[in-house]
Amino acid sequence: MTVPLSVAFSPDGRRIASGSVDHSVWLWDAATGQQIGSRTGHLSWVTSVAFSPDGNSIVYGGADNVVRLWHTYPDPVSAMCSKLTANMNHKQWREWVSPDIDYIKVCPDLPVAPD
Repeated sequence: MTVPLSVAFSPDGRRIASGSVDHSVWLWDAATGQQIGSRTGHLSWVTSVAFSPDGNSIVYGGADNVVRLWHTYPDPVSAMCSKLTANMNHKQWREWVSPDIDYIKVCPDLPVAPD
């Protein structure tokens, strides 16, 4: 079992990050207590963790005087949309998805690419 030295709640309260004596950061589902991710790599204890204001990144530091950044996302669609600059256009949708499926703007905050 990991021994936490620091914990932080995501801004939406749905996830918890914990820094541990096992040189790792653990990500937990706050509702279920289930582990949903982890990162290793520090040479010593992870003594501090914090979420970014949007909840999509965790910054963590250790006794080895190293600070690291872990990009986390609440779901796969959020992760994908964070890497794109636009939704696919209607022509791409018809060619790559299906002409028989109605167009869906997957990333609501991004524009639709021109046809």
